[in-house]
Amino acid sequence: MEALYRLRAKPGAEGFAGAWDAALEHGVQRLEDCVRFFARPTASAA
Repeated sequence: MEALYRLRAKPGAEGFAGAWDAALEHGVQRLEDCVRFFARPTASAA
C-alpha cells in the first residue's frame, strides 16, 4: 500500500493520482449511501 502512495506522488503519475482520488471519492459516496439507507426511519409494525 505504501508503494501506491509513493507512486501517486511521482512526476508523471497525475493520471494514476486522479484515478486514485476518484476511486476514493466513489468509496466515500457508497459509504454515505449505506449510512443514509440504514439510518432512515422505519415504519413501526405496532
